[in-house]
Amino acid sequence: MTIGREQRAALTEIVAILAPCSDRAQLSLARALDDTSKVPTPAEALSDALEGTLENDIGRVMAGFDWKAEALEIRESLSTLATFPQGFSWEWYDWSELDDEDDDLWDPDDRNDFLRSLGRHSFELGFALIGLDGADWFSLGFVKAEKFQRLQDVARKARTSLNPCY
Repeated sequence: MTIGREQRAALTEIVAILAPCSDRAQLSLARALDDTSKVPTPAEALSDALEGTLENDIGRVMAGFDWKAEALEIRESLSTLATFPQGFSWEWYDWSELDDEDDDLWDPDDRNDFLRSLGRHSFELGFALIGLDGADWFSLGFVKAEKFQRLQDVARKARTSLNPCY
């Protein structure tokens, strides 16, 4: 899949919306798109640009997970994001049913319900929880609710989806 000029411009705009003032994220996106050894999907290029490259810049704006990610792992990673909503509380979820030692308590099918609840609570604070899906992975991040519609419009031009989780 070749990423054309218009699609590339849209991906660049997505990075500008999610990581404003981050030259590092833009550079990381350009590197991912220009890598001739591997032609990334739009989702892979965004993931490369937004997950780990911003550590010494503005902080991470998205967290990546494999398809087996559990609620505790999601909570821990999202809490470290630069875009994590101030004043957010995790008290809405019953954490007592999860035990670090017993992996059988979390059913991966519960993840969608967990993410929808997380998205609703984020929205109450003026943020949209967004998801970027890959074949066997997903990335999550937060964006101010007023920027979400623009982000979705640009994502369509980029031929990728940044889905709201609510």
